[in-house]
Amino acid sequence: MTNLTILRTAVGSLPSRGLIDALREYGFSVVGADANPAAYGHLYLDESEVVPRADEPTFLDTVTDLVADHNIDAILAGPEAELLALAGEKAKLGRQGATVLCPDAKTVELCADKRQTQAAFADAEIPVPDLYERDAVEFPCIVKPRFGGGSTAVNVARSESELAVYAADLNDPIFQNYVDGPEYTVDVLSGDDGRPLSVVPRRRHGVESGKSVTGETVAREDIIEHCETISREFDLFGPSCIQCIDGPDGLRFIEVNTRFGGGAVLSMQADDSVLPNVERLIRGERGVKSESFRDGLVMIRNYTELYADRTEVWDDNA
Repeated sequence: MTNLTILRTAVGSLPSRGLIDALREYGFSVVGADANPAAYGHLYLDESEVVPRADEPTFLDTVTDLVADHNIDAILAGPEAELLALAGEKAKLGRQGATVLCPDAKTVELCADKRQTQAAFADAEIPVPDLYERDAVEFPCIVKPRFGGGSTAVNVARSESELAVYAADLNDPIFQNYVDGPEYTVDVLSGDDGRPLSVVPRRRHGVESGKSVTGETVAREDIIEHCETISREFDLFGPSCIQCIDGPDGLRFIEVNTRFGGGAVLSMQADDSVLPNVERLIRGERGVKSESFRDGLVMIRNYTELYADRTEVWDDNA
């Protein structure tokens, strides 16, 4: 047993149970948090709290109280808004004894801004898809928000009329060259100074609602080398997932999310260094670089249900 307690937010997300199970099987205690009182993790975990949304003024105070009340040693945040809020409080929470497992605020803000991420990729000589100005778009093209993680509001426009519809709903859209090819999510765990400890590419064979439901680990050295460069150049810390596509003209890197990806449990199964290194990072120790991972390991997942009386889910007097 590690005798360490992790606060895991977003315990209502579809992949949350897999990550909770992996953490607990290793030996971590897990306390959950989610803004939704009907979140799956509130029922699944022995200890889980309803918290404000990250954009509410009481969010950080609530997290601070949870750290004290539950003797939290580390925080693994899920949504981008929470990462942005918590990254700016890493020092304060660290003084309470809780390591926030994400990079510093500057890096989290960079990765949250897809336009700035692309510029940083280019500076590091990482191949990227072309971006278009609105009046110079070539079809098909990707229309997506400048800010926001996952597949939310990401669409393929194949005509001017489709582009107008998709762009109308976005405050600051990005128009990106459409790259057709296999998609990869690369799970990266980084230590101090962006030193890559584990890099495991996963090919996304099946995706639902932006989450990997069928994936396979793939030992592609070209992807691994680029992601090691990104880890160092972006000064990543803790878990992250990097998206890329292998198109007709080669690899093109799309984004960096400074959290565990929805399918990261596959990488944990393939590389047994990941969770021991998470423990080392929490304890302030130097991580040990992984020597290898299991190539060709396939993950297939489905939904799991829980049942409860409504009074266990909602407080009708609140």
